[in-house]
Amino acid sequence: MSEVLVLAETTPAGVRKPTLELLTAASRLGEPSAVLFGAADDGVIASLAEYGAQKVYVVSDSAVQDYLSQPKAEALVQIATSANPVAILVTSGPEGKDIAARVAVRLGSAILTDAIDVTTEGGNVQVTQSVVSGQFVATSQAVKGTPVVTVRPNAIGAEPRPEPPQSSRSTLPSTTPPRAPR
Repeated sequence: MSEVLVLAETTPAGVRKPTLELLTAASRLGEPSAVLFGAADDGVIASLAEYGAQKVYVVSDSAVQDYLSQPKAEALVQIATSANPVAILVTSGPEGKDIAARVAVRLGSAILTDAIDVTTEGGNVQVTQSVVSGQFVATSQAVKGTPVVTVRPNAIGAEPRPEPPQSSRSTLPSTTPPRAPR
C-alpha cells in the first residue's frame, strides 16, 4: 500500500480529534503516516499509532513554532518529495488551508478543500465535498500530482485500529530559511 501523509495537530493535552479523524480517512487510501511539528512525547506517538499511523515524521525545528505556516509547508513539501505519498491530508481550517495551498503549489499538485469523505476509485483519490452551505454534494478527483486534501473536522468519525501498528519515529532536521517573525 502507498503512504498517505497526515498533518498532525496537537495541544498540550495531546493529539487533536481532527488529526485522529484524518488518520482514519488516510487508512482508507493507504498506510497513514503522521507529520508532527514540535515535541513528540511517547503519549502522542502512541495515540497516533492507535489510530493507524505507521510512521511519524517529527519536525522539531523552532521555525515551525516561531513563524506562521510557511516553514510547516516547506517541511511538508520536503517529506512529500521523499515519501512520494498517494495523498496529503490536512485539517480544513485557516492554518490547514494555508499550509495545504502552499504545499500544492510547491508540488505542482491539485488541492481539494473542505472534504467530508475521502475514498479511492480506480486507483485515484476521490473526494466528496459539501458545497453551497451543504445544499449540494460534489465528488471531485485530482487530475495532476499528489492530491492535497483539506478535510472538515467532524466529517469523518475517528476510529481506533483494533490492533495498532508499531509506529516508527523519524526525526527530521529542518532546512527552513529564516523568515519574518509573526
